[in-house]
Amino acid sequence: MYIDRYLEGVKGGQKTKVVIFITAILFSLFHLLTAGVQPLTSLIQASVHVGFGLFMTYLLYPTSSKSNIKRIVDYLFMAVALVTGAYVVLNVDRFIMDPFGYTSLDILLGTLLIIVILDASRRTVGWSVPIMTLIMILYTAYGQWIPGEWGHGGMGWEFIVSGLYMTGTGIYGQTVLIVATTIAIFLIFGAALEATGASNSFMGLALKLTGKSTGGPAKVAVVSSAMFGTISGNTAANVVVTGSFTIPLMRRLNYPGYYAAAVETSSSTLGQIMPPIMGASAFIMAQFLGISYLNIIVAAIIPALLFTLGIFMTVHFDAKKRNYGSIEILDNESKEVEKIVIPSWKELLNYKNIGTLVLPIIVLLIFIGNGFTIQLACFYAVLICVASFLLQDFKWSGIKTRLSTSVKVLVIGAQTMTIIVPLIACSQIIVSLLGKTGLAVKIGNLIVSLGSNSILLSLLAAAILALILGMGAPTTASYVLGASMAAPPLIALGIPPIAAHFFILYFAVVSAITPPVCSAAFIAAAMAEANWVKTALTAMRMSFAAFIVPFIFAYNSSLLLVEGTGSEVIIDIVTAILGVISFCAMSSGYFMRNSTIYERIILGIAAILLIVPVWYLSIIGVFMLLTVFFIQYFGHNVINNPRTLSKSKE
Repeated sequence: MYIDRYLEGVKGGQKTKVVIFITAILFSLFHLLTAGVQPLTSLIQASVHVGFGLFMTYLLYPTSSKSNIKRIVDYLFMAVALVTGAYVVLNVDRFIMDPFGYTSLDILLGTLLIIVILDASRRTVGWSVPIMTLIMILYTAYGQWIPGEWGHGGMGWEFIVSGLYMTGTGIYGQTVLIVATTIAIFLIFGAALEATGASNSFMGLALKLTGKSTGGPAKVAVVSSAMFGTISGNTAANVVVTGSFTIPLMRRLNYPGYYAAAVETSSSTLGQIMPPIMGASAFIMAQFLGISYLNIIVAAIIPALLFTLGIFMTVHFDAKKRNYGSIEILDNESKEVEKIVIPSWKELLNYKNIGTLVLPIIVLLIFIGNGFTIQLACFYAVLICVASFLLQDFKWSGIKTRLSTSVKVLVIGAQTMTIIVPLIACSQIIVSLLGKTGLAVKIGNLIVSLGSNSILLSLLAAAILALILGMGAPTTASYVLGASMAAPPLIALGIPPIAAHFFILYFAVVSAITPPVCSAAFIAAAMAEANWVKTALTAMRMSFAAFIVPFIFAYNSSLLLVEGTGSEVIIDIVTAILGVISFCAMSSGYFMRNSTIYERIILGIAAILLIVPVWYLSIIGVFMLLTVFFIQYFGHNVINNPRTLSKSKE
C-alpha cells in the first residue's frame, strides 16, 4: 500500500501502520511547533514527549509472541504511556505547588510509568540499561541493608515514586527536558538532511576527495562516515547506512572482511564527535556546563580532527604496506560488475546539494551565533532544508514526490526519537536517584582519593567507569551517567570542566568499539561476514587517538581551544598531529616503507613523547620521528634507484 513507503522495515498490519504513521507525524509536529511557534512549560513538554515516545515504542516494538495475554499487556502499557502523560498535563499546577502531596492514584500511575519505561527500554536497546535502572531503584529502596559507607538510610516507595513522577527533577528532569526540546528538533533536522539526500552528497564528496588515492575505498568509508555522523549522531545507524556501500566496496578490492568492518566501525564511531551537530551529547553537555553550544563545537574541532587523522593515516599506511589500490582498479573488472562512478565537482556543487545540505547548516550556525535559542535556530534550518528541497523541481510529478519525501521527514524523525525516549528516561531515573542516595558523591570521593596520589589514576578510573556504563548502552546514556558520577570529582582535582566532560564523552563514544560489548563492531562484522573479535581489536587500533587524546586535553586544554596563548596552541596541535602520525606508522609497520622492529619501537617512543604536552619531550620526539623518516626515505630511494641497482649488479 501507499503508506508502506513511509514505514520501511516496520512490521505489522495495515491498520497498525496507519496508527504508527499518524502518531509519528503528530509526534514530530508537536516538537516542531513547540520549538518554533509556541513553547510549553517544562513539565508539560517533558511529559507529553515521554508519553508520545513510549506509545510509539510499543507500536514499533510490539511483542513477537502470538499469545493474546502478551498482546493485551502491550495495549495496557500503551494506555499507561498516554494516560500518565495526560495526567501530568491535567495536574501540572498541583504537582508544581505540592510535589509530595501525593494521592494513591498518583503513586499507582507513577509506579506503572516506571514499569513501562523499564520494559520499553528493554525492547529498544536490550537489557543493560533497564537492569542498571532497576538496581539503582532497589539500592534507593533498600540501602539500609548495605553495610558501611556505601549504604544509606533507605527510602519509602511513595517517596521514591512521587519524586520521580511528580517533580521536575525525576523522570521529567533536565536530561529528558533537553531531549524533549533541543535534541528532538535536531533529530528531525537530521531526518530532513537524510531524506533529502545528504547521505548521498556525503558519499559523493568522499568519493571525489579520496576515491582515487591509495586505499581509496577505506578512505571513502572514513570520510563519508565522519560526515554522515554529523547528522545521525548514532554509531549503529551510521554503520548500517554508510557500511552498506563501503564494506562491499572494500571487499571487492580484496580487503579482509574483518578489516573492512573495522574501518567502518571506527569511522562511524568518529561521527558522534564530529562538529557541528555531534549527536545528542553536545547539547546535553552545553546544558550541564551552562555554556553556549557554539563553545562546545569549537572545543570539539581539534580532538575530532585528530581522531579523523588517526583513522585516516592508519588506513593509508595499511594500504601502502598491503598494496591496496584505489577505486580506479575497478575499471579493469568485468563489465558485468557495477562500476563506481566518481562524481565531478560540478555535479557535487549544484543547487541540490548546496540548498539541502550546506545552506541549512549555515542558517543553523548563523541563528545560533546571533543569540537565538538552539531549538528555534534548528526549526528554521528544518524549514530551509525542506523548502530548498521542494523548490528543486516545479513539475507536478516532481512536486508530488518531494511532498511525499517531506512527510517522510516527520516519520523518520519520530522513529529516531522513539529509540531515545525510554533510554533517556531510564538515565534520568538513575541520575535522580544518584543524587537522592548520595551514591554519586561517594563515587566522586573514591575518584578524588585516587587522584590524591595521581591524577592519572583518577582519569583511568573515570575512563573505565565510562566504558563500563557504555556497555550495550548508546553514547547519550553512558555520557549522562558518566558525567553525573565522574565529571565533578575530575573538576575538583583541577581539570577544567569542559575538559572533564569531553573526557567522559570520548570514552562513552569508544565503548561502542570496546569488547566485550561492542555493538558497532557486532553490526559491521555481521555485514562483512567477519569475526567480531578481530573487527573490534582492529577498530580499537585505528581509533588510537580517541583513547589517548582525552588524556592530553585533561592535562593541557589547549587542544580544546579554551586556554593557552596562540603560539602554545599551535605548537600543541602540531606536536599532537605528529604524535598521531607516528603512532599510526608504528601500529601499521609502515612509514615511507616497511619498518623494521627497531624503527617501529623508535616510532612508538616518538609518538608518546610528541603526545605528552612537555616541550622538551616533544623536541626529542620530533628528532626521533625525523630520524626514521630520513632513514626510510633515503634508503627507499637508494633501493629503488635504477643506477644503484645496476651498479650493485656490476
